[in-house]
Amino acid sequence: MTAEIKQLLEGELCEEDVLQVPTIQNWILGFSQKWKEAMALHSMDENEDF
Repeated sequence: MTAEIKQLLEGELCEEDVLQVPTIQNWILGFSQKWKEAMALHSMDENEDF
């Protein structure tokens, strides 16, 4: 169990302090898109040498 969940259950952390699922999904989507773009550019740079 994560520390945030323990704090929430013990009343030390309010529900608004925990990221919501859509926020997490948006972060993952944005990161994934940037990662794919970076890997594509990296691949293109490697292929220019041949």
